[in-house]
Amino acid sequence: MSLDNVARIKPPTAEQFHESYVAKQRPVILRNLYRGQPISRLRTARAAEVSLGGQWMLTRRPLWDALHLGDEAHACQFRDYCHLIKEDPTLRMLCLDQIAPKRFRSRFRLPAYAKANPLESAVCNLFIGRKDLSSAIHFDADHRNVLFTQVFGRKRVVLIPPRFAKHLIPIENFSPIALHNYSEEEKRAFLRYVDAYDTILHPGETLYMPKLWWHYTEYLDFGMSFGLRLGRTPYDQIFSGLPQQYYLQNLCTTLVDAGTGCMNHPEALDEILMAFFARHSSPEKRYRRVMAVCKRLYSRHCVDSPKGEFVGRNFDLTLRFMRNKIPVLYDPPPFENRSPRELCTKRQRRQLERWARERPRRMKQVMRHLGLDSGNLKNLSELEALTMLMVRHAKVH
Repeated sequence: MSLDNVARIKPPTAEQFHESYVAKQRPVILRNLYRGQPISRLRTARAAEVSLGGQWMLTRRPLWDALHLGDEAHACQFRDYCHLIKEDPTLRMLCLDQIAPKRFRSRFRLPAYAKANPLESAVCNLFIGRKDLSSAIHFDADHRNVLFTQVFGRKRVVLIPPRFAKHLIPIENFSPIALHNYSEEEKRAFLRYVDAYDTILHPGETLYMPKLWWHYTEYLDFGMSFGLRLGRTPYDQIFSGLPQQYYLQNLCTTLVDAGTGCMNHPEALDEILMAFFARHSSPEKRYRRVMAVCKRLYSRHCVDSPKGEFVGRNFDLTLRFMRNKIPVLYDPPPFENRSPRELCTKRQRRQLERWARERPRRMKQVMRHLGLDSGNLKNLSELEALTMLMVRHAKVH
């Protein structure tokens, strides 16, 4: 059914894993990473329902339905969802990318791979869906490496390297290609065309998904899985704070060394940030300036990625789709004041207060790296603070 071209291995040491897979950005499946832990006993839907039946979850429509019908979320208990899909096997609702509750996280220990980055903690997301549901082709905008574990049921996972983004006709970090509508023969031909990794995950298996890789999933059975999103380097954090598009996706994978976390060409990131933070008369001009700089750097540094225009201007979905989003993505709160020495606006203050409540540990880390006291930090937005951290780090190294 699948191309089955992802290696399956016993979990290596943290050093071996980093050297052989993270540094080389190479997918791999780890067998029984959580052997002997409570999570390993939930290999069937019935066992999971008995153990986690009272756990609340948020269900929503798959992307393709949400685009037309709206993305409303509905809360229900896990046992209720199990009963619903038995009564209605065509139900098009699933739990998608939900922060895993503490009761679920307590059933496994963080592997050593998730503790390698002291700057940022790992995040655990939960996925639950019935048979025959699928996701859209996309890459994750948070720029994290992921350990994706199948708890029960089988799931087909497709991974596509960032360099083939142009073949996917990307719109931001999504592809409009409806792979779920392809026949199996067409699907396999397309996956070979984009040099994809294609595998079926079985209960107890963990797939390493390199950061920024395009991916697509199919539920072959009613199943549950969780993604352990690993901590990022400061440079990955900076890139994740910028608007997501395939030029920056490819530049990040090329410029940020996956093994060391250092920048290969610091001057390239300087150009991007100068274009993004410079004064512009409108968000549209900022968008066009940033895109022009990224396109030039993409041609220079991303030598293995396809070049040229794949879609004529009259048919460019990105331009039509971005028209209403440009004011939001390219005029964020940091631009209300250009200098961090100026007083915060009310909007910036609300953003920082929310950030301080939600991520106090991250705020302390940024303060420590920047050598700022709490009074100074309150005059910065998160993106500005991380940018200052990046610039200081680049100058030192």
